[in-house]
Amino acid sequence: VMVQNLINTAFHTVTTVQEGVELLDVFSHLATRESIKRVFDRRTVDLYSMFNEELNMVKKEFSRLQPNVPLSQPRFASVATWARLLKRRIDIPMKCLEAAYFLHEK
Repeated sequence: VMVQNLINTAFHTVTTVQEGVELLDVFSHLATRESIKRVFDRRTVDLYSMFNEELNMVKKEFSRLQPNVPLSQPRFASVATWARLLKRRIDIPMKCLEAAYFLHEK
């Protein structure tokens, strides 16, 4: 019960997918007992939900009309840079999830 509370309490501070992956990595070796495994699985679902929320925010921002481009910037280059930055915002958490071997063992 104490380990379950520790995992749950630690996840209250998680704000990014990367932080969640790091915490799950720390606690992954403890997920051998059934009760701890349930908490671990629940937090894994929370982590994927967090990633899904980030995806939806990027999708919503991309669906918006074009970004405000300063007049001093070339129009198409600025839009391309903006789109690339949105993609990078998704790529970083996605790479963390792909690198998390302990999430794919199950």
